[in-house]
Amino acid sequence: MNAKTILKHALLIFVWITVGFAVGREFPRQGAVPPADSDQAAAGPALKPDRAVVYYFHGTKRCEGCNLVEQYAREVIDTQFADALREGRLEWKSLDYTQQRELARRYEVAGNMIVVIPRRAGGDGEAYRLDDIMLRRHDKADFFDYVGWAIRGCLPNADLPATGPSPTSQAAGAAG
Repeated sequence: MNAKTILKHALLIFVWITVGFAVGREFPRQGAVPPADSDQAAAGPALKPDRAVVYYFHGTKRCEGCNLVEQYAREVIDTQFADALREGRLEWKSLDYTQQRELARRYEVAGNMIVVIPRRAGGDGEAYRLDDIMLRRHDKADFFDYVGWAIRGCLPNADLPATGPSPTSQAAGAAG
């Protein structure tokens, strides 16, 4: 075989491998389990028209800190708001902001953050943007207070005391 034939075969093999990888990425494997960080379980409770919606926006590639933020957020929901989640008064969604561009634009998401929205039958209320979650992940108690405060502020008919940082202390912390 001459060099031209070898090069031609090598390029054809390269093209076929590239096409194979591209096709493989487009079609999920049969039997693949959806990621645990997707939406609430499909068999979850019927959502109430008046509820709090908690979005955790993250990028496609996730570092240890990103995964820790999601773990902590789920822990806050599971420990402090289990009844609200079970009753359909709280909805959790973990979303890749590069894939959910419309929502990311609506809430001005440019990086990892939690957004909590009071959703009512008449429409959505003002969103609580938790821009400091990546910084607050270093202090678990502070993180829990921060996220819990926002969720309590958005839950309908919440019988829970509003504890944790107030909007004033958030602004003071961000400025100082």
